[in-house]
Amino acid sequence: MKKITVWIGYLLSVWLFVTCHRSEVEPAPFLDGSPRIKSISFSGISSDQIAIDQSTRTIWVTMPAQLPDYIDIRMELADNAEWVNKQSGIKGSGLFGCDTCSRIDLTEKNARASQSVYAYQIRRKPSAPLQVGALTVPLAYNIRNENGMDLAIPMLNLYGNRLPREARLTHDKTGETVVVKRDSALSWLYPDSYRIHYSDHTNQLALYLYDANVLPGSYHIELVLDDNSTLKVPQPVVVTQGTAAFRYESEPYLAYRKKEFGYRVAVGHVLTVDGYNLFEGSVAIEWVDNQNNVIKPSGLRFDRYGRQVQIPVPVGLLPGQYSMRVWQNAVKLPYTYCLRVNVTSDDTERPIIGTIGDDSAPCSLNAPVPVQRGMRINFSSSQKQQVINGVYQTARLKLTAVSGKELYYAPVAPYDERRGWDPAESVTIPTTIPPGLYSVTLQIVDDGKSVLAESEPYGRIIDVK
Repeated sequence: MKKITVWIGYLLSVWLFVTCHRSEVEPAPFLDGSPRIKSISFSGISSDQIAIDQSTRTIWVTMPAQLPDYIDIRMELADNAEWVNKQSGIKGSGLFGCDTCSRIDLTEKNARASQSVYAYQIRRKPSAPLQVGALTVPLAYNIRNENGMDLAIPMLNLYGNRLPREARLTHDKTGETVVVKRDSALSWLYPDSYRIHYSDHTNQLALYLYDANVLPGSYHIELVLDDNSTLKVPQPVVVTQGTAAFRYESEPYLAYRKKEFGYRVAVGHVLTVDGYNLFEGSVAIEWVDNQNNVIKPSGLRFDRYGRQVQIPVPVGLLPGQYSMRVWQNAVKLPYTYCLRVNVTSDDTERPIIGTIGDDSAPCSLNAPVPVQRGMRINFSSSQKQQVINGVYQTARLKLTAVSGKELYYAPVAPYDERRGWDPAESVTIPTTIPPGLYSVTLQIVDDGKSVLAESEPYGRIIDVK
């Protein structure tokens, strides 16, 4: 009787186990009716290094030491599956150079209604530790090269391993070290972008150096991993100067900007110019007045990293407008590097004329600017900023004849965003003004036409037609 009771208890336990777990048994993946990948292959990767977990829709890939530049994907799909945005020849760095975004989307073939997407995530596993690739010549990096913000380093086993925690670049001559960290975000540039990342070039690690304080010369590089071990790059990187460039303030689009109005500095003060590749010994600056006289400022002070140059303004320099030109290694840079410098007699706040039917960055102020009477003329001034700040003032141009000194006035139409696509300031020269050459200032007047403020003379004579 005791044996029978034990046997009945055993059968009851088995029955309870089966019935309690029967509801948790999932149907076989290929019997649930959803689109499926039956098999997948990637060119350049052995098929025995690829596995599909159908329960989680995960494609596990054990990565080779190096990937081909372009990879073909071949798949066998279930009869009801269709690959969304089917591609061939996908760049290796684009397919595997991402921790979370590499995936393949399927939809149900011939579905009439809005379709659900069935995503297979591609996950990478390393086959060996991270290593630096072979290098027989030094790397090259050009400071502030618009086409190359990154320094790219060839690697082995790059995909699947964690990227280096940081990179240390040590200048061979000065011993100065630049540290670039993996987890320093560049979200202002692109979403989810970091200073150490996968290069667009396959099998290469990228270090974002575009805004780093690097010097011309040779650096040796060490990559620091999470376990504090280091990988030494067998060749140095040789950093060279890029083209000198100015950097203007990050002012609102509609606000007063130096690009439009030039720099402003008082006699006896120091003009500070921000930019890149402004290195002592390679960059020279000159100012040219409206008679084409060249002034070469002396006593320039250069920032160590080429980010700034300070230019003392001689006490004896005549107030007025000058064109600033930049030379680099004895070569004059293109006209886009010319900019106005407004030299004032003191620090008194005055209105500023930006342009009168003229180029905002002239390399010469000598030739008169032709303007037509009775026509709307492009014009810019610091009054635009006043309007943006909610201050509305009446402005006019004062025209002084070069010969005879007769005075005439032209009304200025202020900046007005209510004009929609064309809110800019403008000026119209009355037809009653005789043709001829005139010097011009901008006056701010009250209702009684009394002058409240007046600008320095515009840098170029205007030729009224």
